[in-house]
Amino acid sequence: WSRTDRLRRGLLGPLLLVVASLVATAVVLELGFRAYDAWRHATPWAVFDSHLGYRLNPAYGDHNEQGFRDHPFPPRSQRFRLLMVGDSLAYTADNVDDTWVAYLRHDLQQDRGRSDVEVLNAAVPGYTNYQELRWLELEGLGLEPDLVGVGFVLNDLYHFLQRLRVEDGRMTDRFEPTPEALGREPPRGAGARFLTRHSRLLAWLRRRMASFGVKPRTPPDAWVFDERVDVRAAWQDAPWQDIEVQLRAMKHLGAREGFGVFLVVFPIAEQYDERSLARDRDYVLKPQRKLGEICRQLAVPCLDLYPLLDSAHDLMPDGMHLTAQGRRHVAKLTARFLVERDLLPRRVKPAARDAEAAEGAYVPEDAQGATR
Repeated sequence: WSRTDRLRRGLLGPLLLVVASLVATAVVLELGFRAYDAWRHATPWAVFDSHLGYRLNPAYGDHNEQGFRDHPFPPRSQRFRLLMVGDSLAYTADNVDDTWVAYLRHDLQQDRGRSDVEVLNAAVPGYTNYQELRWLELEGLGLEPDLVGVGFVLNDLYHFLQRLRVEDGRMTDRFEPTPEALGREPPRGAGARFLTRHSRLLAWLRRRMASFGVKPRTPPDAWVFDERVDVRAAWQDAPWQDIEVQLRAMKHLGAREGFGVFLVVFPIAEQYDERSLARDRDYVLKPQRKLGEICRQLAVPCLDLYPLLDSAHDLMPDGMHLTAQGRRHVAKLTARFLVERDLLPRRVKPAARDAEAAEGAYVPEDAQGATR
């Protein structure tokens, strides 16, 4: 044996021991994560629904009896009712009073002229615009809203973006992309995505990397959002035809049932990248432009948050969800938008009530002595 061969053989044993230790540690951590998940989700946050794919579980955490992360919805009264639908951006928070919708309710209640407005949060993580429309048709009408706000996110262009995964023949509350979102051709890194979807340890590591702003590398000639399964449809043309149909149906539903509709459009952090904007600003902002065209055509009020947010402070490291500051900021922007666009009723002082009513101004039903 040469000296080099003896050196290699001498290192082989310790190297194999290190590898075996790493594998054993990974196995133990994986089992630990699975046990923790089983304990944490003993009561699943979501349950199967034949029409919507899934819905929130009323028995989970701080969900209310209607199955939403909010205070219990009060019985319908003469107060003006604003119903917000959306996905995890309106759900993610420390508690029910920390969502951006809860801050919107707080801001409106602090405004003496808008204190008669009640705000309900009907957001469900992972829901798309299609699912929100279906929920409105099936159940939301029962809440008798006067105004419906849609929190539109750039991953809303599928009918179903995510579905609950089945493990060992049992429905879990863990998400996986739908075949519709994955498409016929698997995206780059599909093997890695498969592993992170099935490994609790790798999924945790991926979330931790995202929390520190560490993102997968993108080929230099590719757009980062074209590589993302969740949002890439927003940069395609065909899905916007479905969005137009859905928003038109939502507006017609409102006209029939007596409620208005408005949109709050959320950007993603990649749209603020200076190099991308310098390369092709029109392409980077294509989703906002397409949606703006649809809203103008349908005469649906639309608040585009892109020029109003600070991505460094308002968005979490995942580039999509809102920080605590971002939730408060979006609430204030939305409240101002609702007032400026005259989408909310004004409380009329008694002395001016008769004069304004004669001029055709809105007078709250309780001031008129009317009932809904």
